Amino acid sequence: MREKVDKLYYSIDPLSDDLSNVPNAFKHSLAASLSSIRNSLCSTLEIDPTWIVCIDEAEFADDCYQECINTALRAYTDQIIFKVATLHFHHKTKFTLDENSNAMDGQDFNYTMIDMPPDEDDFTKVTDSLIKTRFQSENIELAKLENFLETIGDDKYIDYFTRTKNVDKLPRESLEEQILSQLSDASRKRNSGKSSSEIKKPVVDKLAPIFYLREMYKLSSEQGKGASKPGWYAGAAMVRRIAQGNPRLFIRIMNKLFDQARGTKLPLTVKKQHEVMVDFAVSFCAETQTLEQFGPVAKKQLDYISEVIQAQTHAAQLVPAGVTFKLKKGTDISKHKDWIEKAVAFSRLMIDDKSLLTQVSSDTTFYLSNVYAVAFWLPMRSHSSPLKIALLDDVNTTYHIKRKPHNDNQLTLFSYGGYHDDHNE
Repeated sequence: MREKVDKLYYSIDPLSDDLSNVPNAFKHSLAASLSSIRNSLCSTLEIDPTWIVCIDEAEFADDCYQECINTALRAYTDQIIFKVATLHFHHKTKFTLDENSNAMDGQDFNYTMIDMPPDEDDFTKVTDSLIKTRFQSENIELAKLENFLETIGDDKYIDYFTRTKNVDKLPRESLEEQILSQLSDASRKRNSGKSSSEIKKPVVDKLAPIFYLREMYKLSSEQGKGASKPGWYAGAAMVRRIAQGNPRLFIRIMNKLFDQARGTKLPLTVKKQHEVMVDFAVSFCAETQTLEQFGPVAKKQLDYISEVIQAQTHAAQLVPAGVTFKLKKGTDISKHKDWIEKAVAFSRLMIDDKSLLTQVSSDTTFYLSNVYAVAFWLPMRSHSSPLKIALLDDVNTTYHIKRKPHNDNQLTLFSYGGYHDDHNE
């Protein structure tokens, strides 16, 4: 029977064959078998559940299969729900198998982002659960990320800044003085004569994170000249921030940190964390060129954009900055749409919610991912007055692949081996 079914199924090409010749056995809609027995099953078992049909990696489905999914989304109302996982911009059609009926956003289906805000409790719980399960496999009891990674003070920017600068506390007056000294002449003149309370929120609090970043970048650039290695990209809050609420990206980062921690005493020091995070970010950005079809273009454009923002961030004068940007007026978005959508789909680039649910346009607000922010030393924050950037017109997409040893391991947190067992000493 199985051979007969396989022969029938694989002899059909739905993209080219006459669908009238498709055997009746394959003409039923998705979950038709479940729908046909649901009432009898529920009656026999005396249950009344909502059934969930999960479809993964729908981005690989051709339009005809997306139409099948859309037909099911529109048709079922009897406690059968479809959960369809797909990348951004890959749900390309709302047509169904009925040419007179389309699936309606908000009525037949809703889009849900699975990435979480990195500073909210949900992502903290997910990351702590992953850490706990991972170390249980090593017979080590660690309840949360903060137990694995050395965390300084209140886990804020200033805590890692003062630790790297080898000072117990940065006096408020000293911070204000240093920030004001890096402002433009016009900004210093505008703020001269104002009290500390008057400049605290609009100047000092606003620019302090950028000031810390600039100072750490200078220190990093001086390595090899007698300067100590910074421990800036470190701590639980920073790692969650870099992962940007993306569980898969968090797992990738954790794998690198676990490798660094093998055979060492826990928690992992801030300097070792920083080294791992920078190496990971540089590697992640380099991998952009390997994205299918539009990767080489995406890498060159994103590197260029990052360098433009980096130049603004680390110029002689301290100014508000962030990873936010918009396209310069007159940019032909149609020439760049493909690589932008690819970069968004693979977490290199973020866009505003409206564009995410509709399409990329000249009004779209863009945000470089926080991994790019690490690689190029950019502030991990949005900016109310984003730079207007003119994209590169002609991009040479030739590149060479540096082959690495093949690795058959599935992406997982649950590989075994080799942690020091005196982590609580």
